[in-house]
Amino acid sequence: MTQIIYFLCEDVETDSNEDNNKGVIMNALSRQLELLYHLSFVSSGKQHLLRSFIVQQLLITLQANEWLISSALANKHLFNGDVGVVGYSLMLLYNLAYEKQIFTMLKQTVLADVCLALHDAKDVTIQFASTTLSKILHEEKIDENNNPVKLKAAYVEFLDNIIIKSNQETKSGVRRYVEGMIKMFLETHAYFWKKIS
Repeated sequence: MTQIIYFLCEDVETDSNEDNNKGVIMNALSRQLELLYHLSFVSSGKQHLLRSFIVQQLLITLQANEWLISSALANKHLFNGDVGVVGYSLMLLYNLAYEKQIFTMLKQTVLADVCLALHDAKDVTIQFASTTLSKILHEEKIDENNNPVKLKAAYVEFLDNIIIKSNQETKSGVRRYVEGMIKMFLETHAYFWKKIS
């Protein structure tokens, strides 16, 4: 599984001339990373991930593929394969970062710079994941008692706030639209009544 990540990204960049192939490959990789992310919440899954080379492969993928980061910055939705690969990679890394060996490994890389570049991503998942991982990487030491489940709860709250704000903006926009339509209807109705009378 870990070898797949690196080779797929390399294949997509160098060998794929067709955008459809690239999209299919990146979406498949995104789904695999999503599964690994969910697996990281289970202790046996986390132990398997810690024994594998997944962290090294994720770091190589995020640090060596500028086109992937550029695409993730430019696209807005997690269902875009590039956005999904970057988003789920970051979320998987911040879940695993609470292990001292992973934390130490991440601190020795330029991942903090990658996260900083991703703060301005259009996708809110990447914004949240890069900000969270940046905060973790700026700590002197990691507190293993912090549980990734707390991060998941914070992420759900973050999304809820975005949805509430979006609904408020939508309701406000819909209300203005409906008020405008009613006003137009009443003015048109009054105009026709004047013509008829």
